[in-house]
Amino acid sequence: MLGARGDSACLAAVQPYADHESPAVRQAALRAMGKLGDAKLTTFLLGRIVTGSGEERRIAGEALAQMPDPAVNASLIENAIAGGDEALRTAAITQVVARRAGEAAPSLLALAGNAPPAVRSEATAALGTLAPEAMLNDLLQFVLAPEIEGIEAVLPQTLAAVAQRRAPGPESTDAAGPVIALSQQLRTTPSDSLQRTTARRLLLETLALIGTDGAFEESRALLADSDTEVRKAAIDAVKRFQRPDALAELKALTENETDAPLRARAYSAYLASLCNAKSLPRVVVDEHLTYAFAQAQDTASQREFLAAAAQLPSLACLRLIEQLMEQEALAAEAVLAALTVSKALTGAWPEAAQARLKAIAEQAPTPEIVHDAKEALNFMRKHKDYMMTWEMAGPYFEEQTQASVLFERSFPPETDSETANWRVLPLLVDADPAFALELDRVVGGEERVVYLRTFVTAKEQADAILELGTNDGCRVWWNGNLIHALNVGRPLVPGEDKLPVHLNQGVNTLMLAVFQQGGAWRATARLTDPQGQRLQNCTLSSIMPEK
Repeated sequence: MLGARGDSACLAAVQPYADHESPAVRQAALRAMGKLGDAKLTTFLLGRIVTGSGEERRIAGEALAQMPDPAVNASLIENAIAGGDEALRTAAITQVVARRAGEAAPSLLALAGNAPPAVRSEATAALGTLAPEAMLNDLLQFVLAPEIEGIEAVLPQTLAAVAQRRAPGPESTDAAGPVIALSQQLRTTPSDSLQRTTARRLLLETLALIGTDGAFEESRALLADSDTEVRKAAIDAVKRFQRPDALAELKALTENETDAPLRARAYSAYLASLCNAKSLPRVVVDEHLTYAFAQAQDTASQREFLAAAAQLPSLACLRLIEQLMEQEALAAEAVLAALTVSKALTGAWPEAAQARLKAIAEQAPTPEIVHDAKEALNFMRKHKDYMMTWEMAGPYFEEQTQASVLFERSFPPETDSETANWRVLPLLVDADPAFALELDRVVGGEERVVYLRTFVTAKEQADAILELGTNDGCRVWWNGNLIHALNVGRPLVPGEDKLPVHLNQGVNTLMLAVFQQGGAWRATARLTDPQGQRLQNCTLSSIMPEK
């Protein structure tokens, strides 16, 4: 109550209770001190952050962060600079960041250069939040320092954060410009010192975090560097760029590298890059998986392949995994990978998934795997007559743009469907209800749209009803024609929209755009006859059936 009154005169009455025997009383006193106190309490609260219980530490930190006295910033900086207890000094730096005290940046820069390792590390990390863009060149000098103990692990993140705050200028429009310039300078510096190699490695890690086109080009160039350690770092950097040309570079390196350890590193990076590029079209991913399978030349690389393949479900992927199930040394990993992929394919490729799941249930080496396979088979029975056979494209979004605005935009599945990144929509065997397409869990994110597509093959012409439920809004195309559009936020109600459609004899195309406006993001769909009964004489396919 005293804290709620906001009267600083009450502080003298509150402070003794911060040492009360009751934890609840101590915590209440600390909260009140945050509302009533001033800079004189800085050291006391820092001490409680260091020595208090877990909850008291949190409350003391919040008290310092919200204390209105502007002099608290200067007091925190003094505590950070002062010699003595390292835990208290690092706590002071943490609070400087919490208060967004930008005036602390010069002091933090000094601490990053000369302080005990823990303090240097905390100060360097804090500069990632507080350093102005003009400080980037000063921070870059740390990569050249002979002694970087304590900051090596956090320096790239700080450099990248400050670089990304740079406004485009006349000399360079790339945020990574100064980092690239130093990297190129070190390329031509005649030195084989460990210090120089360390600097180049740190710069490569920074470039990967910045992620611009210029950063990628510099990282790619260093794949051919004469320094083996730099080449290793370049491989690690390139794999973090989620772009097709990064994947192509690592594929080429896997194919052409003659140094065995470097080739193994390139292969691992190639697989990691492929997993990071999950949004590539299925046909492209399948081509890479087929190549990666052929390049897996020993048991270790085959295990790596299986780990990656399990994250990239497709029918082609399952067939590759099945080829490794016969190898005794790989059987356990291959069965698990096949189980994972088969569960994901229960919608897009139900017959293949069911066949493999049945085989696993009959032959699996452990009761746990048998149970999982049987659970997946039981899950398939709960699909009822809902449409589960889909590929997806997207997600599509624009920064700071709500899905209700995206509703008026056109994206590749509408404008040039065959160039969109169509790939399997994996199902989750714990979906509730089982026939719901849980886009929030499979795709994730907010204020975006994903497209779903399936092909319906009818033996003869027929009229039907498309029963649709979406959370949130949707647009629906039947055989290329927009037949429904609803720009709303709503919960999922299966069958809420009942749309009449006409099936042509042969292949019919259904495409949905499902928008995410916050919260859950799901859809259900099924086709019935005009009386609401299950539609007969039609089949579904996630890809265009062969004629």
